[in-house]
Amino acid sequence: MIRIAVVVGKMNPGGKKSLIMEYLHHIDKSKFQFDFICDADTIDMPVKEIQELQGRVFIIPPYQNIFRNMFEMYR
Repeated sequence: MIRIAVVVGKMNPGGKKSLIMEYLHHIDKSKFQFDFICDADTIDMPVKEIQELQGRVFIIPPYQNIFRNMFEMYR
């Protein structure tokens, strides 16, 4: 299985969110797993929907707190 890390920063409603979710809906989940890395100040994060589609969500501190953000991203 190939794991795909999707680093989205802020996943707010709009084009980027719609496009990424469209990929997740149609990808072959037996071959690929999506891991989402999102800032804690994201608005309307579809965590339940992502988990139902076999994806994982990692919430990290916003990039404004760069050291904590980088540490959590690395971890």
